[in-house]
Amino acid sequence: MQKAFSLQQNEMQQASQLDEERRNLLADYGAIELNRERIRNRLPQVEQAQRELVQRAVERVGVERYTTARFDRTNLVVELPDEPQLPAPPPSGDAESHPNGAVKQ
Repeated sequence: MQKAFSLQQNEMQQASQLDEERRNLLADYGAIELNRERIRNRLPQVEQAQRELVQRAVERVGVERYTTARFDRTNLVVELPDEPQLPAPPPSGDAESHPNGAVKQ
């Protein structure tokens, strides 16, 4: 069994305000969810466009081998791989020179 009781004026006003606030919050939540979905879809596209722009800038400056590249304000920052160290040349077989470079007299 249900029974209805009349609300007092201040209760009706509070109920109306709370109902309006609830509707506004639900509308805000819906807008946030739509925005979040738009961001989720757009972010990979923007990241890909950024990678392509960095790649074109690297090609423009003529760098062929690099490990990473990025923009830093107005600069293109490129990390280059370490160049392999060439082995030291073997000591010459010249009988007139010593290993330390001194010359025999």
